Amino acid sequence: MVDTEIMERLQPLLDEGVCRTTPEGAFRFVTNASRPGPFLFKLVPHRHRCLLWFHVMFETFGFVPSPCRSCWKTVVYPRDVEELFRLYDLQQGLDHLSKCGMEMRPYVPADYAGYFYHSSREEALADHPRLEAAVRRELGQDTQVFLKRACTELTMRFGDPDGWRPAAEEPALERRLTSLFADEVDGAHQVPDATRRVQRGWVLWAYRRGDGTYANYLEDFDIFSDYVLVPGDGDAADLQFAVLQF
Repeated sequence: MVDTEIMERLQPLLDEGVCRTTPEGAFRFVTNASRPGPFLFKLVPHRHRCLLWFHVMFETFGFVPSPCRSCWKTVVYPRDVEELFRLYDLQQGLDHLSKCGMEMRPYVPADYAGYFYHSSREEALADHPRLEAAVRRELGQDTQVFLKRACTELTMRFGDPDGWRPAAEEPALERRLTSLFADEVDGAHQVPDATRRVQRGWVLWAYRRGDGTYANYLEDFDIFSDYVLVPGDGDAADLQFAVLQF
C-alpha cells in the first residue's frame, strides 16, 4: 500500500479531531481529557499503543496488529456502581495498567467492567492470580473475574485468536503505520475535573440501569436538585425527581 492511499484513509481521523499532526509531521492522538469517555485509567509505564492498534490498524485498515495476538486481560464485572467505585480505588492502588467504568457496548454482558492488561499469555498467567485475589478481597469471593484474550471486537470479526495469521502485506503495513504515529502520551490521563465528570456519568448510568446504589452518590455529585410530589391516581402520590443537573 503506497503512502498516498494510507494518507487518504487517515484523513478522517484528522477531520474528526481524533488526531493532529506534530511539527515533525507525525500523527498524534488527541488527549481525551476534554471529552472523557466511560472509563478511568490507571496508567503505568507500558508498551501498549491501543489507540494506534485499535482505531488505525484494526478499524481503519482492517487487520489484527501483531501485539493484539498476544494481549490478554483480567476482566472484572462489578455488580453495581458502588462496587465500581471500590474497583476504581483498588486499581489506583495497584501498579498495573488497567481501567474501569460503565460498559456501554451492547455485546458485553455487564453494566460495569474493569480490565487489567497483560502483554502476553505468560504475563497473564503470572499476574492473574494476584489480581483475582485482590479483587475478590475487595468486592467479594463471588465476584466475576476471568482471563480473556484480545479485544471483543477483534474476535467478533476474525474469530478465535488461535487462528489469527497475518496476510503477507500486513507486517510491512504495520511497520509503516507505526512509524507515522508519535508515541501515545502518558499524560493523556484524566485530570481531576474530568475524572469527576466520568464518575458522575457512572452514577447517572446506574440510575438509568435501575441500580439502587446510585443513591449513595447523589449528594457527592449534586445530580438531582430536589424531589417533587406529583399527584397520582386517587390519594396516591408519586415521588419523582424534579430536575436532572447536567
